Amino acid sequence: GRALGCAIVAGGGVRCWGDLDGQGTFDVRAERVLRASDGAPLSGATGLVAGRYHACALVGSEVWCWGRNDPSGALGDRTTVGRELAAPATELGASARAVVVANFRTFSISGDPPVLRGVGEDDEGELGGTAPTPAPGWAVSAVTSATTDFDVLAAGSDATCFLRGGAPYCWGSGPLLGPTPPVPLEACGG
Repeated sequence: GRALGCAIVAGGGVRCWGDLDGQGTFDVRAERVLRASDGAPLSGATGLVAGRYHACALVGSEVWCWGRNDPSGALGDRTTVGRELAAPATELGASARAVVVANFRTFSISGDPPVLRGVGEDDEGELGGTAPTPAPGWAVSAVTSATTDFDVLAAGSDATCFLRGGAPYCWGSGPLLGPTPPVPLEACGG
């Protein structure tokens, strides 16, 4: 993340340090055990990603997120309230197998057939849905794939790309991209 670092330790625990929410929540000089919303240390993490001011872990088949949640709702819990404790990102779907974060957005690949779900900032169509959602606020978007070859490549500050059938698709804010729908990279001159 921008000023946040996290690592998976033995047993799938997570330790974080740095600036979690832009207000210095975690001590920048010391690592801290990440706790779940019930107060117990988070365990069983198999994947971990950090964005600008929030982070998420893949725990079993669930996405758990923590950090800053305003004004975008990037934690996937239908609120804009930030938190230091990890909690399930219910809007990102069940049976998640991948998660990626960027600035004020979070994406997961979940379900069968696979669905790419996004939550968070969408004022310029960054979620890739049918139409941008005016700021301030948050939105949820889902892109369905008819194939099983569906994987997130990257989520940057204003754009996201994934693979479908081996071909890269991208959307977001930028000179070659449009907000909706995701377009093949070749259509962008790539």
